[in-house]
Amino acid sequence: MDGLPKLPAEYLEVNYDVSEAPASARTPLPAIGQIKAPLPFGVSDIYWADVVSANCLTSGDDVKKVYDLVLDVKNFPHTLVPGDTIGICPRNNSEEVEKLLDRLGVKDHLDIMCQISVRADCGKKKASVPPHIPEVSTLREIFESCLDLHAVPKKLFIRALLEYTSDPEDHESLSELCSRKGDGYTEWIASGRSYLEALLQDHRSCLPPINVVLEHMPRLLPRPYSIAYFSGEAETHVHIAFSLTEFIIPGGKRRGVCTGWLETLTAPLRRTSDGEAEAALCSQVEALSLSPEGKPSIQIPIFMRASSFFHAPADLSRPVIMIGPGVGVAPFVGFLQQREKQLKDKNLIKVSRCWLFYGCRYPLRDMIYSNEIKKHVLNGTLDRYMVAHSRDKSSPKYVQDNIRLHLQDVCQMILEEDAYIFVCGDAAGMARDVLSVIRDSIAKYKNIPKTEAQKILMELQAAGRYKEDTWTVQDDAVRMYSKAMADDKKRQEMNNAIVASGPEQTFVVCDVV
Repeated sequence: MDGLPKLPAEYLEVNYDVSEAPASARTPLPAIGQIKAPLPFGVSDIYWADVVSANCLTSGDDVKKVYDLVLDVKNFPHTLVPGDTIGICPRNNSEEVEKLLDRLGVKDHLDIMCQISVRADCGKKKASVPPHIPEVSTLREIFESCLDLHAVPKKLFIRALLEYTSDPEDHESLSELCSRKGDGYTEWIASGRSYLEALLQDHRSCLPPINVVLEHMPRLLPRPYSIAYFSGEAETHVHIAFSLTEFIIPGGKRRGVCTGWLETLTAPLRRTSDGEAEAALCSQVEALSLSPEGKPSIQIPIFMRASSFFHAPADLSRPVIMIGPGVGVAPFVGFLQQREKQLKDKNLIKVSRCWLFYGCRYPLRDMIYSNEIKKHVLNGTLDRYMVAHSRDKSSPKYVQDNIRLHLQDVCQMILEEDAYIFVCGDAAGMARDVLSVIRDSIAKYKNIPKTEAQKILMELQAAGRYKEDTWTVQDDAVRMYSKAMADDKKRQEMNNAIVASGPEQTFVVCDVV
């Protein structure tokens, strides 16, 4: 087929030490196989944190499962404050790993020590073992802790798979996916089966060697999580909140790698059915031991990430406006905890207002950390706690609605009292909408055009008075599909800009910004 990418050179080889007993390759705790790879935004080494407790904060089938995870960081080499971010190094589901390695024909070598090295005859300039892959390990460890099993295979990877595909129909199908021509790749990404295991299931005659897979599968990246608040006698227990991420795929759902792993790993610590706890305990046995009290002891690898400066202000003379629906409220619990301590300073001359805008679906089923926040209302740390419920007809639906309802006070605090604004949560929807609502509110309050109000917001951001801690939860397939669609749109715009100029059909291509 025309338009195929150039075949990438193979450069890795895998050698097994068959004299090693399979069980000897395992360690009591999961190793960090990609230890040589730099930690994204990392400012510390890996630290194994004990999981003190894990509790589900929500209930009901039509709300997201949100968990409060408590970590003991008494020996952590860095001082943590609310708003700081830690990275968690997740692991892939062990059953998925075994299923994939069985499909690749190497299940018998699953727990045998192997050495990954560069082939002497590879012909690739400056070839080296990828830094996220250990040179000596087991295939189980590499595939569980180092490789992103749900990443969308790139076209070069699919091109390499062609060399190991015998069936003509499978070969043609893979050729269409990796061709530079046509829309097959974009459509495949949107199919929900754009990951390696599904690709191999749909093309049964494709049997690539393990070295080709190692060469092309990307790194399993750590996930960032914001510190919520502290507890314990010495406040060495750190709370983080996470919502279980689920993606709809043909035939069912797939959990997010890190949130799914944390949910399964911590099941023995939660109040749950014996069957679920036993299954989770067995599936994660390599990460568990028993404490002297007889309770499951679980550790997870974390590291400190570079500061994003999303911290509560030390200056209490200016108002604070916090906006955080869902799990976005988590760091604000810590902000209030810190503010309560600051208010005990008898030398304070002026203390300004502190408001919190929060949103969830229902008043009783997913209103997380409400008890902690209400305590701060009662003791005077928090002046206003405004809650919106999207599934309750008797209240405002979203945080944006509550901001509109309190337009005068919000704008007065921002424009006349130099308030700080903190926004935490979903970047794609909520944060963008909140920014628009505040812009529109300023325009209405000052009776100015929205463009002028936008300039005021930009000045607030530049001055550090409008801060965001936001994220976008999306599958790699969603990211790749969005990029492919954007590229297709750009190509189409380029084609539409081609202008025929004369009988000789000389074409002029216009620039597209």
